[in-house]
Amino acid sequence: MIEYKTKKKLNSGMMSTAYLLDDNYIQLVGNRDDAFDTYKDMKDNADLLDGKITCVDYPHNMILIEPNEEYPFGSLVYPLVKGSPLKPSTLTPIQIENVARKLVEFNYQMHNADIHWGREWAINHEMEKIHNNIEILKDYMTTAEISALNEYAKEFDNYLNSKKNFCITHGDLWADNLIVDSQNNLTGIIDFGNMAYFLPEVDYASMWDMCDGFVDKMIEYSKEDITKHSVNLFVMHRELCCFEYVLAIEPENTNCQLEKIREALKLIQKKN
Repeated sequence: MIEYKTKKKLNSGMMSTAYLLDDNYIQLVGNRDDAFDTYKDMKDNADLLDGKITCVDYPHNMILIEPNEEYPFGSLVYPLVKGSPLKPSTLTPIQIENVARKLVEFNYQMHNADIHWGREWAINHEMEKIHNNIEILKDYMTTAEISALNEYAKEFDNYLNSKKNFCITHGDLWADNLIVDSQNNLTGIIDFGNMAYFLPEVDYASMWDMCDGFVDKMIEYSKEDITKHSVNLFVMHRELCCFEYVLAIEPENTNCQLEKIREALKLIQKKN
């Protein structure tokens, strides 16, 4: 365990309570019995990436603390990624360009890390999530909308099965997980809890609503095998698979999520 003089509570969620130790370390303290398994996965994933991500800072050198009297559900400590979460509204056009280029560089390093998990399992897992959420959405959307979602599911399934370039992905690249300095230079990326073996598009699609044209710039700069339409397929995947979570954890945002799903449907219905 890290020795420290000061401990400041940052926030508390369902899984963890987060503390800042001496302005240098983050400590996550488990709030429920599955926290330790989550922390172990986080540490294992960070260890896999050791030395493979060099363009930005990220949570690494993690210390896993097994459940004990002080921490009944375990704890995880790691060096603070210093800076502030990105606020898209503060970006100048030049800063937008710079952040997009840096994200593309990060994606390339992440996606080309020599790490291989189960492709077939990943396809089956993601398709199961899609079909489960479509079933739930039958109580919230029109028959025509559900039919469109089912057509999307078929196209997405075909696309996944046609691609071989599965890779390790971050899975949740959005503004709060992008750390910048005082000049809005992207210096760090946090929250690798959604790391998965998937296709590169997932780490472009999560930025679709950050600011106008941002994803287009990322696609322009990218050297990966992606297109605007393939990224839009993953935008739909992201918003569709979020619905079950929003309904259970953030029910006040249900209508907002329904609108995101409808907007994502519009994207895939006009192929570029």
